[in-house]
Amino acid sequence: MNTPPLFSIIIPTLNESKYLPHLLTDLSKQTFTQFETIIIDGQSTDNTIKTAQSFSSLHPHIEISKTAHVSIQRNLGATNAKSPWLVFIDADTRLPDYFFEGVAYRINQQHPDLFTCWITPDSPKKQDKILAQFINLGIETLRLIQQPGGLGAMIGIKKSIFNQIGGFNQNISWGEDYELILKAHKSGYSFHSFPDPKFTFSFRRFRKEGTLNFIRKYAKLELHTFVKGRPQQPTNDYPMLGGKYYDIIKKHHPFFNPTKFNTTLKQLTQTQKARLRHIINYFSETSID
Repeated sequence: MNTPPLFSIIIPTLNESKYLPHLLTDLSKQTFTQFETIIIDGQSTDNTIKTAQSFSSLHPHIEISKTAHVSIQRNLGATNAKSPWLVFIDADTRLPDYFFEGVAYRINQQHPDLFTCWITPDSPKKQDKILAQFINLGIETLRLIQQPGGLGAMIGIKKSIFNQIGGFNQNISWGEDYELILKAHKSGYSFHSFPDPKFTFSFRRFRKEGTLNFIRKYAKLELHTFVKGRPQQPTNDYPMLGGKYYDIIKKHHPFFNPTKFNTTLKQLTQTQKARLRHIINYFSETSID
């Protein structure tokens, strides 16, 4: 008699043939195997579907969504789930072999209604390690001040609760992960963030955008949310292109442009030039202790 799965792992995909194999390989190596794998694809134009089908040991349930939208795809995955726990994972996430064994242990010990896990970065760079620590600290801080949130790359929730609160909001294009967790919290359900097991979070968007530029865009979207509510259509700051977005060559404008600077200098008036010389002389004569 087969043991029924404890987890339904739901992976929304869109042109993720480069990253999805790594996640599926990690799933195939899990020490805890009471899970089913559900892949909801947003009509990829690359080899995402063929890649998923090649992992026959996982027996993945693959379905095509009529609309490429992360919330619609996740909700569609939930309707196909047979397990008491739904676990939403992004296609570029990586997992240690003991991940779901650790999650099952945490659930048995702490009895959450929904959860996320702390992250480790996908590179050994010091700046990425620091950023990962800030993200973990942010998740804990939000939980402590009763405004819980987490990364859509890893959210676990009881299926009964997910259905009761209406799933992910399909009318917004950004921040659906935070909204789901906060909605469950306001409905009286308990949210936990597990410091272990950790999952590997992809910083590919940070590398694509540049960390400071990404933070600027994030702050802009948060301001939009505060003033007007969450954006309902994909924005230029957060397009819904899946893996294809990372194949687009994007030119980053340098912080300092010498040509533009020289042109600006030539356009200064004599008074402005005098003030500039005064400022330069002041800093050149001032020592830094």
